Amino acid sequence: ALAATVVLLMVAAPELAVDVGFALSVSATAALVLIAPGWSRRLVARGWPKPLADAVSVALAAQVVTAPLVAGISGSVSLVAVAANLAAAPVIAPITVLGTAAAAVGIGWPAGAELLIRFTGPEVWWLLRVAHLSAGLPAASVPVPAGAAGVVTVAIGGLAVGAVWHWVVSPRHDTIGR
Repeated sequence: ALAATVVLLMVAAPELAVDVGFALSVSATAALVLIAPGWSRRLVARGWPKPLADAVSVALAAQVVTAPLVAGISGSVSLVAVAANLAAAPVIAPITVLGTAAAAVGIGWPAGAELLIRFTGPEVWWLLRVAHLSAGLPAASVPVPAGAAGVVTVAIGGLAVGAVWHWVVSPRHDTIGR
């Protein structure tokens, strides 16, 4: 479904082929569909509560697959993104729902859209506060080479993290040596 959607969007709007935000969105969505569920199952098998396992798996999977792209573009990689995303996660759904509703209502009733958007105030404040505090932490991000070298460097690091994550979280490894 994701691949078909991407192909349709490429046909409808070819300029998306070079849009960084689009590439990040597609990569993150692929991680949420393909990687996060398996990681979450492994965490649940190790006794984690399902909501926490889902949240950690989603944040980590999205970070692992988007970090190489971000590194290639910016020449840095975040060391706090997963924690920041976990802290911001509770407000994303209300912001998205209210924002979408405001966009739909705004076509015919701008005052109603403005009213709906006002209800996102506390959530947007929290989101901005998390972003500001996270970015201000010492060593919140580390420099890496920009361009292709950064993509490759961070991708190899991400694969290493994924391998360690798989080894540490996989329940089948609990029986080794017994």
